[in-house]
Amino acid sequence: MNKSINTIFFIILLVIGCSPEKTEFEGLMEINNTDLYVKIMGSGEPLIVIHGGPGMSHDYFLPHLAPLSNDFQLIFYDQRASGRSSIEVDPKSMNMPMFVEDIEELRRKIGTKKIYLLAHSWGAHIASSYMLKYPNNISGIIYAHPIPLTTQFNELVKQKQILAFDSAYLAKRDSIMSSEAFINQELGAYEALFQNTFSLTFENPETANEINLKLNENFIASQKLIRSFKSPNRDYIKELSVLSIPSMIIHGVNDLTALEADSVLADALNAELIIFNSGHFSFIEQPEKFERTILEFVNN
Repeated sequence: MNKSINTIFFIILLVIGCSPEKTEFEGLMEINNTDLYVKIMGSGEPLIVIHGGPGMSHDYFLPHLAPLSNDFQLIFYDQRASGRSSIEVDPKSMNMPMFVEDIEELRRKIGTKKIYLLAHSWGAHIASSYMLKYPNNISGIIYAHPIPLTTQFNELVKQKQILAFDSAYLAKRDSIMSSEAFINQELGAYEALFQNTFSLTFENPETANEINLKLNENFIASQKLIRSFKSPNRDYIKELSVLSIPSMIIHGVNDLTALEADSVLADALNAELIIFNSGHFSFIEQPEKFERTILEFVNN
């Protein structure tokens, strides 16, 4: 389990709630021989939001991104076998090409020719893979706190995370992981573990409480499927550099990723790099600036 702690940092979890009157669609949608949980809010330019993980849910974006529905058609979805999406999937379909095709099928079902992408954390890998296969279907892309898209920064990020693991964090982590509840795979114990990990990236650790962790009842079963996911060891930077798609990267000064990695990505895409005084969840720590930044990017 210790091996998964670095991955856990990039996992994004659930937050409950957003205004029901703004919801245009919410429920399961048949996508490529499985059912994905989809939530569509607002009207305007279509913006598909890609959550982190792998293996979690879109819900942690809400209610924080809900104000964007005043200007966009926000399309949230839970990735294959994740969150409230069906766990009735062929394990062989748990791969990056299929995750890309899920976005493409979602675009077609929505009935729009072009989309904006907002990719957070590990979702940056899915978004990049999609952009490389379907560049003509994208109006623009926002990378929010992406994990590195090139392996050259893996060791730097690892060391940065290790330095952040102070004695208080480690003591609480070990206490949770040795508890009977965790051994019995109780969801509350996993929620406590993730909450402890996420608090490392907030300037004010108490703000991490605004991530209302409530794991779906299928979480344990979905994690078994996620283990079969074949993530390509792919260096995206050189491939992305040949594209000319409007792009923006958001970096948090307190994030446990690497500014160097985001700078390389910005250079490759000729993108603007925006620095937030935040950690890995700027849309929670600085919601007004985050909304304003997205609007300015699209309007310009």
